[in-house]
Amino acid sequence: YISLTTPPWVKLLELGVIAAGVTVAGAWIERKIEQLGAVIFGAGLALCFFTAFAAYAVPAVKVIETIVAGALVQGAAVVAIGAVALRRRSSTVATMAVLLGFVSAFFSMAEGFDDFAVFAGLGLSAMAVFFRHREGWPVPVFGSAALVHVLNAIVAIEVWSTEMGRPGAWHAFGIVGAAWAVHF
Repeated sequence: YISLTTPPWVKLLELGVIAAGVTVAGAWIERKIEQLGAVIFGAGLALCFFTAFAAYAVPAVKVIETIVAGALVQGAAVVAIGAVALRRRSSTVATMAVLLGFVSAFFSMAEGFDDFAVFAGLGLSAMAVFFRHREGWPVPVFGSAALVHVLNAIVAIEVWSTEMGRPGAWHAFGIVGAAWAVHF
């Protein structure tokens, strides 16, 4: 990762291999120690989401140049995480994926990708609510109900409160209102 001569796509590939390795290791450990393996498996899925984020936002591994393509890749990672959690019927995997997905949303915001961060927060919240209604898993919703508002508050304080970052009232209130509506 710190090599100056390694091309970004190779570094991104290495990051992807690590994410896949953690995911596979979690699946293997889950056979022996179910809860620990599920947590590691969920962390591996979150690393896959972070890899998608890094492809756009981390200069050392940046291979995606447009914000739209970066958002689409991260959105695809969120959908994949949700599909894996449903297929495995694992509340622990769903919880780890949603919570660590929020960690990546916070990283997105820190890199100046604040609009995507708030929409990713809404997407992760919708996924958590879907898990609650379809599978009866309450923990992802509890985490997302708090984290989506923390994310929105940080964006409001750090970006929207400045003269340059001030969105239209409909945008700011729409985001906050949508977060409340998703959870209720």
